[in-house]
Amino acid sequence: MSSKRFKPIFRRGLLPFACAVAPLLIPTPALCLTEGAGYSRTVSVGALWNEEWTLQEGRAFEVSLQLGKPSALPPNARIEVRWSGPDLPDTGFDGERGDPSVAATADWSKVLHALDPDLHLVYRTPVSGKYSLSIEPVLEREQPLGPIPHDTGLAPLSTPLPTSTPSMDDVAVAIAVRPVAALSSGSLVLEAEPNNAPEQATVLRLSEADETGTLYVVGGADDIEYYNNTNTGNSPDDWYRIEYDGASPKYLSANLQIVEPVVSARIRFYKQGRPSAEELRERDVPNSRDFSNFNPIPYVHPPATVIDGPVPVFTYEQGRAINERAHQQDRSFRTFVTRRLEPGHTY
Repeated sequence: MSSKRFKPIFRRGLLPFACAVAPLLIPTPALCLTEGAGYSRTVSVGALWNEEWTLQEGRAFEVSLQLGKPSALPPNARIEVRWSGPDLPDTGFDGERGDPSVAATADWSKVLHALDPDLHLVYRTPVSGKYSLSIEPVLEREQPLGPIPHDTGLAPLSTPLPTSTPSMDDVAVAIAVRPVAALSSGSLVLEAEPNNAPEQATVLRLSEADETGTLYVVGGADDIEYYNNTNTGNSPDDWYRIEYDGASPKYLSANLQIVEPVVSARIRFYKQGRPSAEELRERDVPNSRDFSNFNPIPYVHPPATVIDGPVPVFTYEQGRAINERAHQQDRSFRTFVTRRLEPGHTY
């Protein structure tokens, strides 16, 4: 087997490089995105605000929204930003996917508040059609603690987040939409939404299939709540696809480097298709007392987990480093993984 390795490095939380962004223009709001220029304005929100555009497939741009003065908001005030697009063809699935966070859609949304007052992401239109941006105060909505609360003591119970929050008037929200000239250049790839399902995965191309190489992926996850993410473990993942057509097996390593050191993240690795009966089988774990430092415990792969859908995938463990096992922890937050790629397969 070839000892050559391919190393894609996943980076999240970084802003796109300026060289990939076209200059911002300030045209009339109703026509700007349709005509291919930029869009910039500050709106005053007290009720529902909405803007709509007709966009062609493949348009790429960065979207930024920011509350003008977060400190002036009423206590616990919330403002939801929602992007909506047309239905996507060939993505319908009536069965159980196996992961509630996996859903192919052209939409995204985020709730802004005083402790997370802005949003930034890169978006590529998946199909041609009508797209809309709406901004609206959230007045009635439960705020659960989530599966991993920040504080397991009595403090959250003494001051719970309210279901009802105050109405507000004339909240300034700055909006900027700037075209992105290209989403890839050489070994650099700029991640773009939507890529929340295998069928929407961002393609990572290995330009020299039989040579060692490094691919840099710059992306972010600012469409997810930062301060109090109650959907930890259920937030949409960003999916990537590697179609390996090399002549011999190769090891791949992926290293997720996060700008914010207190944010937890993980990389999960899948193979396209359906697993065999052997890959689904529950295996016996060896008794650690039968081994020693001179006779280490053999690593036993867990049974494959399937995510069904138009593009079915299952967890893939071949080439996995022994240190990827969970050590004294209930949840896996692995930001570095290795896998063995086989020619002619998609991961």
